Amino acid sequence: MVGIVVVTRAALLIARRASTWTIEKHLGGQSPVCVAVDLRRPAQVYCGTARAGLFRSRDNGRNWEPVGPGISHPMVTAVDVGHAEQADGFGIVYAGTEPSAAFRSDTGGDRWVDLAGLRALPSADTWSFPHGPTRIMFGGSKPM
Repeated sequence: MVGIVVVTRAALLIARRASTWTIEKHLGGQSPVCVAVDLRRPAQVYCGTARAGLFRSRDNGRNWEPVGPGISHPMVTAVDVGHAEQADGFGIVYAGTEPSAAFRSDTGGDRWVDLAGLRALPSADTWSFPHGPTRIMFGGSKPM
């Protein structure tokens, strides 16, 4: 089981507890941006990066590999696993990229389909995924 997952600019950090807490550092230098767990198969974890595309772990985040073909942009800004539908025992995985595009996998990340219909909308050229906060403010005063 995956413990606590923290996405930082430098690496994906996973804290696990057995008799004591340990912290593992993964995807260093890849600029992790987002993470999602497939609740149908909790050992399957996805991490989008700002530079190197989408990665997948099949063993609770211990080892990582790039997902299969079909995502055409290296900046993956959003990933989620839908659980209302499933295919081959996996939740359906969705990935959003910059430039704005959306992709879907029914194969646990082995293959991806471009949801190109979104880009056919007249306003598509004005879209972008929002970037996360660059600093945290406490009490509305100083950045931390």
